[in-house]
Amino acid sequence: MCFTILAQVQRSLQHSSPQPTLAIPFTPKGILSDGKAFPKSIFEWIDLASRFVSSEDKPAAQLLPIVLRLVKLSARVHSQPLMDGDPQTANVIHEVLQLDDALAAWEDQVRTHNTNTNTNGNDSTTNTNIWTVTEDLLSNYAPSPTADPVPPQAVFDGAYHVYSDMFVARTWNHYRWARILTCQMLLEAAFRFPMTNTTSFPNALISPARIQSSLTVISRLARDILVSTPSHYRHPSLRPKHWACSIFDRTHGGAVIGFAGVPTLLFEIKVAGCAPGVEAKCREWALGLLETAWKDTGMGQARLLMEIVEGIVEGERRRSDMKNRMEGIIPNGQGNGNGMGTQRGMGFAMLAVR
Repeated sequence: MCFTILAQVQRSLQHSSPQPTLAIPFTPKGILSDGKAFPKSIFEWIDLASRFVSSEDKPAAQLLPIVLRLVKLSARVHSQPLMDGDPQTANVIHEVLQLDDALAAWEDQVRTHNTNTNTNGNDSTTNTNIWTVTEDLLSNYAPSPTADPVPPQAVFDGAYHVYSDMFVARTWNHYRWARILTCQMLLEAAFRFPMTNTTSFPNALISPARIQSSLTVISRLARDILVSTPSHYRHPSLRPKHWACSIFDRTHGGAVIGFAGVPTLLFEIKVAGCAPGVEAKCREWALGLLETAWKDTGMGQARLLMEIVEGIVEGERRRSDMKNRMEGIIPNGQGNGNGMGTQRGMGFAMLAVR
């Protein structure tokens, strides 16, 4: 419940902004401070979770306060403008760097998190990690000659995730959207606040290596969100004969439970589809899923998110068409004098015009 509330607050912050795809808006609305953005009970719930959580669920309890810090910081940057060269802007960058480090450390730790479990009904125990994420491919399971193939719009890249249960699956997705937005903050800050970023000259606060690693993390986690979708949402193009093969039911309590958790999943899909640097096929698949969810569920939120991602997809198509036309006019080697013809330059240009 705590993660869902935090996702709802973050969703409200971004979607009430004039720039709903940005982590740091150009024109903050100034309507929410970090203290007013949350129900008071959430702080008590997070404290209780940290004190009474089981060893198996401890990683989730450790992630909660990190995500809370991110959403509180997001509430601040959505409420007050940041200016290049202002010490407050440098403080924000330092906070984002610390958040990214904390999230990276959480992922490293949870991948090696072992829990002692009694599997034989006696005194012997084995070390298992219920937080392990397994990615499998549909191609590993040869269908019968009469079976219909799984529709590509239901499974991204022909891959899907297997989790020990839905609590673990949802916690991983909360980590993913939080880390993507944190890395996006770093990219936007490096692009928009060059003076602040070089206050510790000759070392930048956000180094070129950090920029590249942020882009890599975003691409990896955005793909993971899309690949994880069959665990959370039963795509209407899937028929009982597809589910009967048990490929998708390998996560205990998966999408067969219905629409529970779908609103949060749609927000996560939007984060993945709008993140800077992700491949066009990721954006287009995310757009297709949101459009399907809108038609399937009638949720107004799905339509809103679909329109946001659609704006990004159409904008990139227009820029790609313009680039292709310019390459047909300008001789090779004469169009990249300022670096904006490169993929990286186009990526940061995209940040500027969203």
